[in-house]
Amino acid sequence: EDDDGDTGTDTVSITVNVPGNSSPEANFIATPTSGDVPLTVDFDGTSSGDDDGIIVRYDWDFDGDGNYEIYDGGDSPAWTYNFAGSYNAYLKVTDDDGAQSASWTTITVNVPGNAPPVASVGAAPTSGDYPLTVNFNATGSSDSDGVIVRYDWDIDGDGNYEFYDGGDSPAWTYNFAGSYDAYVKVTDDDGAQDTDFVTITVNTPGNNPPVANVTGAPLLAEPPVAVTFDATGSTDGDGTIVRYDWDFDGDGNYEIYDGGSTPTWTYTTVGTRVVSMKVTDDDGAQDIDTVTVVVTWYPTAVISGVPSSGNAPLTVNFDGSGSSDPDGTIVKYEWDWESDGTYDQDTGGTPTTSHTYTTPAPTGTFTATLRVTDNGGATDTDSMIITVHGWVFQVVPGSTWGRYPSLLVVNGYPAIGFDASLKYIRATDVYGASWGGTYSLDSGGNLGLEVSMAIVNGNPAVSYFNYDLNDLKYVRANNADGTSWGTPVTVDSNGGRSTSLAYVNGRPAIAYTGGTNPNYVLRYVRADNADGSSWGAPIQLDGSSNSGNGASLAIVNGNPAVAYYLWAAPYGVRYVRASDPDGTGWGAPITVDGTAWVGWSTTLVVVNGNPAVAYYHWSGEDLRYARATNADGSAWGAPITVDAAGDVGQYLDIAVIGGLPTIAYTDWDTGDWADLKYVQATNPDGSAWGVPIFLDTVGDVGRQPSIAEVAGSVSIAYACSDPYYLKYAHLY
Repeated sequence: EDDDGDTGTDTVSITVNVPGNSSPEANFIATPTSGDVPLTVDFDGTSSGDDDGIIVRYDWDFDGDGNYEIYDGGDSPAWTYNFAGSYNAYLKVTDDDGAQSASWTTITVNVPGNAPPVASVGAAPTSGDYPLTVNFNATGSSDSDGVIVRYDWDIDGDGNYEFYDGGDSPAWTYNFAGSYDAYVKVTDDDGAQDTDFVTITVNTPGNNPPVANVTGAPLLAEPPVAVTFDATGSTDGDGTIVRYDWDFDGDGNYEIYDGGSTPTWTYTTVGTRVVSMKVTDDDGAQDIDTVTVVVTWYPTAVISGVPSSGNAPLTVNFDGSGSSDPDGTIVKYEWDWESDGTYDQDTGGTPTTSHTYTTPAPTGTFTATLRVTDNGGATDTDSMIITVHGWVFQVVPGSTWGRYPSLLVVNGYPAIGFDASLKYIRATDVYGASWGGTYSLDSGGNLGLEVSMAIVNGNPAVSYFNYDLNDLKYVRANNADGTSWGTPVTVDSNGGRSTSLAYVNGRPAIAYTGGTNPNYVLRYVRADNADGSSWGAPIQLDGSSNSGNGASLAIVNGNPAVAYYLWAAPYGVRYVRASDPDGTGWGAPITVDGTAWVGWSTTLVVVNGNPAVAYYHWSGEDLRYARATNADGSAWGAPITVDAAGDVGQYLDIAVIGGLPTIAYTDWDTGDWADLKYVQATNPDGSAWGVPIFLDTVGDVGRQPSIAEVAGSVSIAYACSDPYYLKYAHLY
């Protein structure tokens, strides 16, 4: 009451919560939000929620005058507006612990046939030290079909109008520091209304205002979600921030006054909220910053692709139409063909596309990923495996000379011993897609010819021929990976070509060609211990002249056995097997194929329980295969010509892969240039074979191939001479 007896009132809301209780969240929609009088509006507050209890009461203030027309009026009332105007309709909810929250929306009611006015307000100045006199100007407001008859002014944005019918250009003096939203509400001659506002910043004299800065996490999530806000980045250059006020739902009402710099607020319903944080410094100056929180139901991505496997090049038709969004629509489909984190194609709102995989992946499979985005900005992903079969070829790094490679799986990863003054390299993965460093196992002279590698007492080991000294040598790694190697040992100082290393009854053993030209003979030697640091005396297995060429050692029905060929009369491919597991006694050699000039690159392997050999027929220039009819190899079936298309099989290797005998070999049909070929039997015995396939025809390739089963599939190491390097191929 003033000295003239006039009175005025103002109000402030005090919210007292039960300790440990989370406040409810008021939220409602109104339908419609504008129209002509009489306007009946249906209100729906069912989206309000309480994350730790229930809402027990809904109070409704339909005209924003502070008086609730309906107390405890349920969650879905209706109200009829009979007069034109702009009304702020409020819902206040109360939970079962007595905590409350409010929300509002604007209802615009027009006179039938009347176009509402448009409010426009300006101010000068909009900032300064207090006392700050501001001149407001609403003369830019307009009414297209009438005139504005009234201007009401809420100078400090507290919902109470300081001037009713205060004219279009009032002035106001601010005596306290702060940030104020000054509103003008204009009314036209038909009673329709509109509002506009301008922000006035009032500072303490000599004070620099603070700078508000707010972030939050998460800013996009599904309900219910507890969002932690952080205003610690706010600053005050000449003082301190003493207060943080928080409006968590953007309705203009601060849910927390003086709430600290890092509060948490729980949103239980979907919606987009522009959260406002107001800081006040020690001189009363204020600043506001906002951050947007989107609470929405996430979409669900569903990807499918047909076909999902096949040989390269493989075209896959992808379909994301099974994706869905519970509260909106999917507006964007993005595709990452190999899940490398880069989305390769954006098809917008189209859920289908196709992609061609031209080569297999380094691991044989690609993971294709679909990311969908809904109209609220929320995303989801789904992935599927695409299996692309095919060969991948690579030059083995660090290999400047790759003759006579020997491929072996060493401690789970493929490894190769090869002639480059005798080198060793091991892959860094199970497929051989990448490789480690190269290790030199011996040096000095022309050595490393006809390399043979085996696992000896847990570690890789290599037998090889020193051409300069005409001797047989052996070296073993100091560990299971082959990253450290011992000192080479001379096993036989009189010959050592066609070496073939195997682990025989707990000790390393070697079959090889001993002696000197033309008196080559087949020999066998076994170490005195499990590591091969010392060796016994060599045993001559066949005294025929020029025997032992292409010697290949394997364990056959428990005992060591050797396949080889004679490079002189009576010629032919031969086989001999020991009579004991150590190889101290041997049976008589057996002729497998007595055709003249056969046997070059003879290779022995056990196929479906019986020994078998693959070899080259020199005079016929074709690739042959023979298999014994019993487990010991004392009787053999008729040889089979596997490939006769040109000069094929001069260099070869055979292995059983996936239960089927498989051969990698050289095709010389292009003259002095070699190509790499591959063929696999169609049954476990090798009595029938598939169609031979050219694998690598680029340059002079395919010499001295070595084949092995790697990661359940076929791998081949082979030499190239134009230029000189070692190559590796794997079938994914």
